[in-house]
Amino acid sequence: MRKWIVLAFLAAVLVAPVLAQRPGGGGGGPRGMSEGMLLSNKGVQEELKLTEQQKETIAAISAKQRESFGGGKGGKGGKGFDREAFQKAMEESNKAYAKVKEDLKPEQKKRLHQIQIQAQGLRAFSNEEVQSALKLTDKQKEEIKEVADEAGKDIAELRKGGFGKGADREKMAENQKKIAKLNKEATERIVKTLNADQQKSWKDLTGEPFELKFEGFGGGGRPKGKDRGEKKDI
Repeated sequence: MRKWIVLAFLAAVLVAPVLAQRPGGGGGGPRGMSEGMLLSNKGVQEELKLTEQQKETIAAISAKQRESFGGGKGGKGGKGFDREAFQKAMEESNKAYAKVKEDLKPEQKKRLHQIQIQAQGLRAFSNEEVQSALKLTDKQKEEIKEVADEAGKDIAELRKGGFGKGADREKMAENQKKIAKLNKEATERIVKTLNADQQKSWKDLTGEPFELKFEGFGGGGRPKGKDRGEKKDI
């Protein structure tokens, strides 16, 4: 994928409309960033202390995924976005990432899950697993929604410039940092309103703070003997 496509996708993951959704409403809550995306992040790989073999396996999955996406040119033959091919590639890569996860040690799996919840930011509070672990009351859910709505308005303003093709990359990166900051500050406000037991549960769910840097996606190692393509792609 081209870098602007990746930035747009990451921005969409971070600030999806679920911010304005009532916590606990429908489904299993937002999925946020997939475990596959996290496993392909260099910073996460270092945090989990993955072996070189694991990194190479992940890099191979990422390379195959890029190849399925047409090398970042769109659909088949570069003729536009092929949704069916994209979905198939995602399904295949998710299965491959799931196998990598199976081979992780228990403490690595736990840390990966903690990082995934941290990456959800505000969205974590509309995740049924989180709500159940924290034992949130209806009143707390309403209060959380108010904080999320307030942050959502500011985030919507930052998104007006767009994250699509043709957008100013520097401006896009700057706004993405501001959005991440808004998410972090709003999340901290919510955590402070939780009681002692809930804060303890939250700490167990998220672990030590982890700074997720987006430029580190794409796999830690390179598959041996294979060309990973243009430097413009990640």
